[in-house]
Amino acid sequence: VGGNKRQFVTLVCSPPIPDGFNGFPGAGGGTLGGGGGSTSTPGVSVTGVAVIENGESGFTVDTVQGSCGSGADITSEPYTDSLIRFTVSNETDQRITFTSYSYSIDGVFESGDIGIASGAVVEPNSSDKSLQAFFTDAGGGQKTFIGSSAAIGAIGPTTVTVTLTGTGGAGRTVRASASFSVSFGDYNNCE
Repeated sequence: VGGNKRQFVTLVCSPPIPDGFNGFPGAGGGTLGGGGGSTSTPGVSVTGVAVIENGESGFTVDTVQGSCGSGADITSEPYTDSLIRFTVSNETDQRITFTSYSYSIDGVFESGDIGIASGAVVEPNSSDKSLQAFFTDAGGGQKTFIGSSAAIGAIGPTTVTVTLTGTGGAGRTVRASASFSVSFGDYNNCE
């Protein structure tokens, strides 16, 4: 205090949630009990996350490529890599450049650092800047998590925690995290 020094730390509360715990009655929200939330460098936050499948934004990932039509009109179901879109707010007076992100999926997978496309600069005192990156790879009629060779399969609904990493003023490391729900399964994307 006397030397005006400080150190920022990040605390992450994660499952498992104790059996029978239903939150705190009368609480004003927050992330206790498994809801969405954010842990970030002060002034920097992820305000939204969505998955992009076949150009559509949502919260499902089709993990098995099926067929569309019948008889002589059978075609392959539309099937592409999944992207992830982050909406970021920067309420600091520093420009932030995000260079990578990582994600973990409750008890299923933890990625390494994944590059974020160019243009990942969030100007000072700005909000709702969208950034995109790859989330899953499509190949051979199945999807894999980035950095894994095992097919995802039908996990169903699960919590995904993402952490963006970048640099701010004076080369300081900046992190912004959030959790959201995604369902992984065999979805029908035929038109």
